[in-house]
Amino acid sequence: MVFRSAVVSACVAAIVATTPLPLATAAPVALPPTTGGFDYQLGGTADTPGLAVVARDSTAAPLPGAYNICYVNGYQTQPGSGHEWLTRYPDAVLRDDSGEPVADPDWPDEYLLDPSTPDRRAAILEMLGPSISRCASSGFEAVEIDNLDTFTRAPGIDRAGALELARAFVAFAHGLGLAIGQKNAAEITGIGREIGFD
Repeated sequence: MVFRSAVVSACVAAIVATTPLPLATAAPVALPPTTGGFDYQLGGTADTPGLAVVARDSTAAPLPGAYNICYVNGYQTQPGSGHEWLTRYPDAVLRDDSGEPVADPDWPDEYLLDPSTPDRRAAILEMLGPSISRCASSGFEAVEIDNLDTFTRAPGIDRAGALELARAFVAFAHGLGLAIGQKNAAEITGIGREIGFD
């Protein structure tokens, strides 16, 4: 466990510290089918027959016979994990003017993450890297990084930093053979390929 943590930390540091490779050099990944049924299963799973694509939380098992997308909350803390973030990576959590953690008003048990500096982005990826690695080792084909749009909802979040973190997530996922995408920030659709989203 300690060795694996050290390997993840080293990989995270290398990814965050270097400029991502051009998209053309990324390792090939499997893309989802463009036909067939799709189901988004968070908060519980159902082995619905006939699904072509299913999205499930990173803690769930993939659905056999389907293209599986692994959900990872990349820009906010997961419910119940706020204390761990504040203990291990307090600087990675966005703060208000009084220094208190900023929660998502629609999801008050989720703190917003602050990707504004290289150190903060490295901390975020170090915390979430094991979840993304688990997606790959569990047999998922892709990962969805949720809540990239926090920079449109919270004035304290830097757009440039959010996009740099997205590039780091892309490099990390591609290094594991996972396709990667996001569904929230329509504002960046035009540069999604430049960032590296599949």
